[in-house]
Amino acid sequence: MSLHRLMLIVILFAGFGLGLGLPALHRHTDEQHAKDVLQIGRDLIKAEQAFFAQQGFYTADFSALLPMQDCETITKEGRSVWVCKKYEFSLENAQILQVRSEKYPQWFTLSLETGVATCQYDEGSVVGQKLCSVAHVPNYI
Repeated sequence: MSLHRLMLIVILFAGFGLGLGLPALHRHTDEQHAKDVLQIGRDLIKAEQAFFAQQGFYTADFSALLPMQDCETITKEGRSVWVCKKYEFSLENAQILQVRSEKYPQWFTLSLETGVATCQYDEGSVVGQKLCSVAHVPNYI
């Protein structure tokens, strides 16, 4: 067998391996991000509750409550939004923390008063359903 044929076989196997392995890696990364941001959301709930106990109101300045290097505060549609790991954190109706994926039609809502989390996704979204399932949060379409 010539060196060229051997290299062609190696390249073909490497290509098939990458073709099969990269989607699984991306899926695992997306699932891990969903779990991570849910934990960040729960940590923010605790910080918000402590802030409320001291100040008497909730704040949308999440970076002051929970400083994190990988997160940044931006203004979007006139509102303060905190972006972490491809998810956007925002305060909705002054008592709900919403954590929305930038990549998929999937989001978490966490009550600032009770700490209860729900996971939602657009109807028919298989990825949204999978991410909710992996995060072990009740989901509602």
